[in-house]
Amino acid sequence: MLEEAIGLAKKGESVIVIIPAERHADHMVQLLLTLAHSPGLLVERAFNKCVVRVGSGRITFVSARSDNFLWETRRVAGLPIDSPVLIDHSAIEDRYGKILKEWLRWG
Repeated sequence: MLEEAIGLAKKGESVIVIIPAERHADHMVQLLLTLAHSPGLLVERAFNKCVVRVGSGRITFVSARSDNFLWETRRVAGLPIDSPVLIDHSAIEDRYGKILKEWLRWG
């Protein structure tokens, strides 16, 4: 998922990555910097988001627990509506873990 985000950002896209909680931001940024092979990327921190500039684009990490993220529409209030939104599997498991277990059990 991060590799896709990096590829899109290098093409100039502003990508939104949904993470389970704000406390995961540092880990995700370090992983991103490793995958992008660019330890010197600019990282901007705001109240409920973390932005990393990659190439001519950027990747914005937003917590799935933020009131700004709407699961039903996969959109983040205050961010461009046409930005690709990628959701980390841990955020999905955190939100829908019990339902996924039942689905796997009966599916």
